[in-house]
Amino acid sequence: MLLLRLLLTVLTILTVTSCQSDDSSEVISQTYVHKYGFNLTEKEWNERDQDGQIITVLEDKTVITQSYENGVLHGLSTKTYPNSNIIFTEKLYDQGILLKEIINDEKGIPVKEEAYEFDDRKVITRWYANGAPMSIEEYDSNLLVEGSYFDLSNELESSIEEGTGMRVKRDRQGVLQIHDTLENGIVTVRKTYHPNGQLQSESHFVNNQLHGPQTKYTVTGKPLLEQYFHNGALDGLKKQYRNGKKVLEIPYVMGQKNGVEKHYDLDGTLTAEIPYENNIKHGRSRYQSEDFSDLIWHFRGKPVTRNEFNDLVTREKMLAELSLDND
Repeated sequence: MLLLRLLLTVLTILTVTSCQSDDSSEVISQTYVHKYGFNLTEKEWNERDQDGQIITVLEDKTVITQSYENGVLHGLSTKTYPNSNIIFTEKLYDQGILLKEIINDEKGIPVKEEAYEFDDRKVITRWYANGAPMSIEEYDSNLLVEGSYFDLSNELESSIEEGTGMRVKRDRQGVLQIHDTLENGIVTVRKTYHPNGQLQSESHFVNNQLHGPQTKYTVTGKPLLEQYFHNGALDGLKKQYRNGKKVLEIPYVMGQKNGVEKHYDLDGTLTAEIPYENNIKHGRSRYQSEDFSDLIWHFRGKPVTRNEFNDLVTREKMLAELSLDND
């Protein structure tokens, strides 16, 4: 019994300490309240069944209230904003098991609630700043299986059923941020939006990895970037734009530059050609403008002259042929 009481005391201390570790303020007071309402000293709390509350006040006037039963978190525990009676977080426990967590804004309006259910399932609810519900999502082992998404008028605008459908994400003022297309609980297409409603980007995914085309746009709708992915690696021609004009092309093969990188000015004139093999400069690079033209040679990333390049290429071919003959 003594060993059990000692263990519960240690667990209580660790729990209180862990809750304070997220705060930079020092503890200025700690009150122990029995479940019947009378105060206890810390020594009396540790010697009794540890039923009641520990109320901790930090230097910035944040108040942390933790409820216990037999030395284990049980019931509602709260944390206020600094210098305020407004509750920042609420956590509901059942014999040390976290059942629900709520985060409120500085007006006391809920922002997010996570309710933890059996078999690794949880329900996440979010609210707009006016208190209207924004979304209700149900997850099974971190896979989104059900979801309902509402606008500021509390009208349903999209839903997820059995892991498939459209998810809409807005900020707390109702400004559209993201459209997600889901299949089997996983995002397959994501569209993001500028605050003015213009499409900002569109990306495709397979098994949570970028796969397929990705495009990005300016706030006025002009193209900014086009690129392609294969299982998370750049693969294909990457194009960058400025003021809607193409200024750069880079060919990629499985995450590495392979081919000729091309630069353009805003008039569409080619200003540079830089060859790459396996992400390393290799071959003749050409730079040109109205005022000058220049050629630079590289062999496997090392600057060389044209004659040195030709000699090194010839030597490399000879060594490769000798290696084949020896095989």
